[in-house]
Amino acid sequence: MRFGNLWKTEERVFHKVWGLPYMASRQKPPRLIMRTLAFTFATVAALLVATFVMLTYDLHTRVRRSAAEKLQTAQRVVETIERYRQMEQAAWLGSFAQSADLRNAFARYHQSGDQDRLPVQSEVNLLAQQIDADIIAVTDARDVTIASAGKMARTWPVTLKVKLEQSDANGITGGVINLPGGRLVRVTAVPLAVNGRPTGKLYLGTLIDQLYAVEMASYAQTRTAIAFDGRVLESTIGREHWNDIAPVFMEGHDLGKVSVGRDDHAYRKLLQIGRASFYAFESIDLAARAQMPDAYQALAYIGLGAMALAAIASFWLARTLARPIDDLSRAMVAMMGTRHEQPTKLTPTGSSLELDSLIGTFNQLIESVTHAEDETRAAYLGAIRALATALDARDPYTAGHSERVSALSVSIGRHMNLSSEELEVLRLGALLHDIGKIGISDAVLRKAGPLTAEEFEIIKLHPTLGARILKSVRFLQPHLSIVELHHERPDGKGYPHGLRGEEVPLGARIVHVADAYDAITSARAYRPGRASSDAVAEIWRYRGTEFDAEVAEALVAVLPNIRLDEMSQEPISIAGHSKSAVVVSFSRGEERPRRSAYVAGGRA
Repeated sequence: MRFGNLWKTEERVFHKVWGLPYMASRQKPPRLIMRTLAFTFATVAALLVATFVMLTYDLHTRVRRSAAEKLQTAQRVVETIERYRQMEQAAWLGSFAQSADLRNAFARYHQSGDQDRLPVQSEVNLLAQQIDADIIAVTDARDVTIASAGKMARTWPVTLKVKLEQSDANGITGGVINLPGGRLVRVTAVPLAVNGRPTGKLYLGTLIDQLYAVEMASYAQTRTAIAFDGRVLESTIGREHWNDIAPVFMEGHDLGKVSVGRDDHAYRKLLQIGRASFYAFESIDLAARAQMPDAYQALAYIGLGAMALAAIASFWLARTLARPIDDLSRAMVAMMGTRHEQPTKLTPTGSSLELDSLIGTFNQLIESVTHAEDETRAAYLGAIRALATALDARDPYTAGHSERVSALSVSIGRHMNLSSEELEVLRLGALLHDIGKIGISDAVLRKAGPLTAEEFEIIKLHPTLGARILKSVRFLQPHLSIVELHHERPDGKGYPHGLRGEEVPLGARIVHVADAYDAITSARAYRPGRASSDAVAEIWRYRGTEFDAEVAEALVAVLPNIRLDEMSQEPISIAGHSKSAVVVSFSRGEERPRRSAYVAGGRA
């Protein structure tokens, strides 16, 4: 059977039992003004969301296109700068290669059978003093280095056989050289000749390091990276993200998109010289985030204006349509608001047969609802007592414990001037305070002797179990804090949460004291009950630590047979009747923490 049909069947039975005419009812609809406002706002919100999505998509599309254009421009700029730099270096090297001193030194080197390198080294040293270069080197016809100078000359040793990753453009020889130790140097080379015969090369090189990558990034106006054989060599991107960009070099694509950290980056190859790759990267998300605040601000102004206009228009329309209905509804609500124990019936107006019929039906409904409320209240009170009785029935030694704790808790609460509503919550919460023990096995709960540490940990679960059992019952929600927290202590050593002081609700503090009093004065399988004066003395001793001081004082006030002069504030020696009691005997002035017999017993 469908749920709707089942609901209608139950509704017919309800009306038949209470003698009311059946009218097919539905779930209470929203007010017309709220429906109009909701529909209008939903429409405007949907339009704004669609606008936001389209704006975000368009912005990201524009940013991606802008990033691609920026990288394309960066490629042209870098290529142009590299070409002019090579041309300038080639011209300068060409003029020096024609110097008579260098040619004579080179000729003497060949005449000596490739043994006398000093004249060539001297000329290269003089050249290095004239310019600020990383490396200047000379090789012979076999591409073996015979002289090197400059700031980084030690990275280009003499006798090094040069293998140029060549890139010839515009008749200029240039490229990169992989030096020992994995260093790369960007070079421009011109030939050296003796008697018109090529006999070697003159190199001017710049080390490819972090400074080189930064310089290239300044030309490209974006972040750059340099790789050799697919391995990242240098980059202006943080080293922690090198693994993110490594696939770009291994795959060798000229352009595309890659994730760097949490941002998407567009990339483009700037140069390819042999096995050396030079790339530029531009963050798409960073550029989008820079532009989004302005777009969001404009959209927010538009949205607020649209919402305000929609609210004004829909409110006016709804009020115009709903005012006649609202007048009758307010009159009925006002009547309902004046009822307490005896609901006030509406008086027929005599102005309309339909309206008087509606008022008569309403008055019958009030009577039936009042009767149903009384029966419901009685039913759930009976259910609560049945739960408490079922728990107490598991152990004959605890029979009536919940009822006694409830009665004593209410007496304490009344003395502390709690309201009638708070007393009702306290009464029912105290009745149910140990309901979680239903989930504790009899082997632990009814053990005729002291509990082990492991068994005590099991017992300590009953407040949480009780709250979990009652959580699904809606009308018991106000009582859950008492059930779950009645073993918390002012000093924070209670359970299950270790709350302190007033973090523990007052109802739970009251039940904690009442529970302890009844546990100490009641007989158990593992010990006899103790006198009321002993129980009060025990509670009085540990007020402020285990028991709330104000509640302990209220307990004394509601037990007229216990006088204050019987409860000396001096330490008290308590000799238990079983192993569950703890002997406590401290001298005056000691401030060591103490545990009461109530706590040591573990099951009170």
